Formats: sequence, C-alpha cells, structure tokens
Amino acid sequence: MDKRTKPAGRRVVNTADEDVWSRLEREATDESYGADSLNMLGKKPEQNGDNRKEPHRRKKKRKKRIPSRAAKSDIDIRTRHQRSQKEQRLFRARMRALAAFIAALVIIAAVVFLTPIFDIRSISVSGNTLVSADQVSQLVGSAKGTNLFLASKSGMEKQLKTIKYINDVDIKKSLIPPTVDIAVTEYIPAGYVQTGNKFLILDKSLYVIDEAHDFDLSTLPCVVGMKVKKSDTGSTLIPENEETGKAVRIFFETMLQNEETANVVSADFGNMNNITINYDDRITVYCGSQNDFERKLQLFCAAVKNENIGPDAIGTIEFNEKGEAIYTP
Repeated sequence: MDKRTKPAGRRVVNTADEDVWSRLEREATDESYGADSLNMLGKKPEQNGDNRKEPHRRKKKRKKRIPSRAAKSDIDIRTRHQRSQKEQRLFRARMRALAAFIAALVIIAAVVFLTPIFDIRSISVSGNTLVSADQVSQLVGSAKGTNLFLASKSGMEKQLKTIKYINDVDIKKSLIPPTVDIAVTEYIPAGYVQTGNKFLILDKSLYVIDEAHDFDLSTLPCVVGMKVKKSDTGSTLIPENEETGKAVRIFFETMLQNEETANVVSADFGNMNNITINYDDRITVYCGSQNDFERKLQLFCAAVKNENIGPDAIGTIEFNEKGEAIYTP
C-alpha cells in the first residue's frame, strides 16, 4: 500500500484506515454518551429491533364547545316541554287510579249497606240472672234485621243500662254470620234495708239497686239498726254512722263469699258492741263488737256447716275470749 507523507510533527496514516478509525470512534462515543445520558435522566435506553418503543406523544385536549345563547334557549324550551308532558301523563294516571278507587268504594258501600247480606240475624244475651232475656229483647230487639254496620253499640248499651239490675254491658258484633252478642254484668243483691215505707235492695258496696217491688226478699238478709242519711236509687247509700256502714259491707261480702245470704234472716247493727245475727230463725249468733268482725263471721259460717250442728238444730253461737265459736243448743 502507498503511504503519504505529511509535514513534520504529524503522523501520516492511510486514508482508508483513518476513515475506518474515525467512524468507529464516533459510533462508540455516541453509544456511550446516549446510555450515560439516559441513565442520568432515569430512563432506559431504547432497544433496537421490533421491541423499540415509540416516543410518548401528548394528547391534545379538546376544547369544550360553548353553546350560543340561541342554542341554550332552544334547549331550555325543549326541556320544559318534555317536563310538562311528563307531568301531564302522571296527572292523568293519578286521576284514572283515583276514579277507579272511588268506583270500587261505591260498589263496596252499595253491597255493604244496600243489600241484606249484613243484616243482623240474631241477638244473644249472656250473664243475665235477674234480668230476663225478654227485657233485653224489648230494648234492643228492634236491631234485629237492621244493618250490622249501622247498628250503634253505644246506643244499645245506653238502652240496656236503663235496667236497674244491669251494672255493665259488653256488646260484640260478629260478621259471619251477622250477629250481636250481649254480655251483661248484673248487680248482685246482698241484702235490703227498710227506710220508711220503702225496702231498698243493696249490693255488697251499699249501692241501692232498686226498690223491692216484686223481688222475693226472703232470699236476702234484712239489715236492722242502721240509720240512713241518703238512699237514692242508682247511687250508694250513705249511713249516718260510717262505722256501721263499714261493718254492714263486711257482713254482706262475707255472706256472699260463703253463699249464706239466703239462710240469714237478719243482722242487727243497732248496738255496735253486740252485733246479732238471726240464722234461719233457728240460731242466734252473738258477735260482740265489730273488732275482728270478718274472722268471727268466717267462724260462724264454718260452724253452721259443721256436721255436729244438724239442719234442724236450735240454739246460739257465741265467741269466747280466744275467738272460738261456741255453739250452745
């Protein structure tokens, strides 16, 4: 190969070799610089071949189109029209539903009130002893055949309470079949007292039930010796002496509890230190004072039921200091 000479101080190389070495040096320099630069920026160098990534492109933001005033006006008109149509459809649907509901109510009311399907077929009475079923029928019997829903419970109760022996009334209606059940609670006569020419029937709380018109007084004890201050029918009797009234209430309640009301003829409370009871016009019971009166009455009731005292026995029952009932023939 030919060699070219250069001026002194310079190295003379082959032109072809110089070109090769220059090109290799540039490539090496570019590769090292590119890798170092990418490493400094925190990025990986791009790979050659098919795996090379495309450079990141920033997406352009689309600008929102601002409608004009005319367009806005058209949109508002269209929206209001659609809303108005929707409201009208809802209103018509509601009116149709309301009309159907009213029609159903009218049909039901016609069936319930204008047809004999719910007319009262029978009226039953329970709890009555002193009050007869005929007395009840005379007052509320007219309700039979009337509409069950139109029959007034309060009206029937008010009518039945005009019977003096009825204390309370409970009325129940049954739909199938249409019937009315009346349960009455009666005042229970416990005794009677004479005031003037009247004989007043009393319950255990001294409530004046009624005057004894046709009542059989032989089944009730007569209270003697209790002076009466007030005795109106349909109200509680007020005695002049409250202690006497308290003793009479204890007597009534104990006799009812032991079912001895019909056997006691009378009870004399004229002397509160010596209360006397007439039992079946055969036995006289001397109770003494009202102290421990209820226990004395319980002992008296137990004594007359004792087998040692026969049904025809005649004598007296007294209470000793120990409170024991002593029978003396």
